[in-house]
Amino acid sequence: MENVKERIIGAVTVMGIEEANQLWDFIESKYNGWANIEEIEPDEWDLKMLEDIKKDPDCLSF
Repeated sequence: MENVKERIIGAVTVMGIEEANQLWDFIESKYNGWANIEEIEPDEWDLKMLEDIKKDPDCLSF
């Protein structure tokens, strides 16, 4: 995963619910909802994470 994505995930993990809601509102306003976000096929890393989730829904580390 790219370093900036790891930093974003880390920041979201430690922020409170109010800050998380503000970030979510920003994302939705930036992209006018999810309709304008380009869909891409999952790569090998994404597929591994999805498989781990299927095996253990309580798994929080990837």
